[in-house]
Amino acid sequence: MRVLVVDDEEPIRRLLARYGGEQQWQVVTAENPQQVLAIFNPKNFQAAFIDVNMGDGIDGIELAQKLRDLDPDLRIMMMSGDPANNSRIEAAELGPVLAKPFSLSGLEELVESRILSK
Repeated sequence: MRVLVVDDEEPIRRLLARYGGEQQWQVVTAENPQQVLAIFNPKNFQAAFIDVNMGDGIDGIELAQKLRDLDPDLRIMMMSGDPANNSRIEAAELGPVLAKPFSLSGLEELVESRILSK
């Protein structure tokens, strides 16, 4: 499985890349939406972890909507350290939110429900 990780925080990208490697995933990381839009091709990824707040430009919710338009089968997991984003994510119908900071058990639960169950 090929998984995209988009977060402006390098430790989060590194953690998810390490976790994905343990799961035998091919993980591609990006630190901002602009990098993702430059490399994304439909059907190239099966899943994506996307942070909501990434500085200037489009945010993670807008990025997730663009990626979903390009690839409706992409399984998206949103990440946020701000609970105020949860209602925006739910309104956009982007699925569950992995609250930052997250635990390994929280990550595994989300992976089982959003990635492995499909």
